[in-house]
Amino acid sequence: MLKQIEGLPEGINFPLALAPMVGLSHVALRLVVRDYLPDQARTIWPTEMLSSWKLPKEVLGQTNETFRGPNEQDLVPQILGNEEEPIRQSIQSLQAWGVEGVDINMGCPVRKAYFSPPRYSCCVRFSVDTTTHRLLGLLASSCLAR
Repeated sequence: MLKQIEGLPEGINFPLALAPMVGLSHVALRLVVRDYLPDQARTIWPTEMLSSWKLPKEVLGQTNETFRGPNEQDLVPQILGNEEEPIRQSIQSLQAWGVEGVDINMGCPVRKAYFSPPRYSCCVRFSVDTTTHRLLGLLASSCLAR
């Protein structure tokens, strides 16, 4: 029998999860992988990396990146961004959509995510700046408000 994993949402009892992968962590892959889990296993499921600039303007569930399978639960979408207001709006949209958590990409290894304008990633690999501190505070306050 699988047991609850401490520190994760209630009911999560399987210790492995997919990493969020651009172009791969969509509903089709999540549903196929789910078929290979042990009976009664529950884990968190990432989405593809979602842009915090696009997300608040989208109808969640209507884009390729946000399609959900029937009865799909335990989603933890990953968002990419480095500006406080779009991330705040994205977190609010995702909470209303019924996700279990939000993963903010804070160090994408893809060079263009940080070095190419508009520098999408916070990229804590290089330095923890004031923007990163503000975003971490925003995430913490969003979790407490829930």
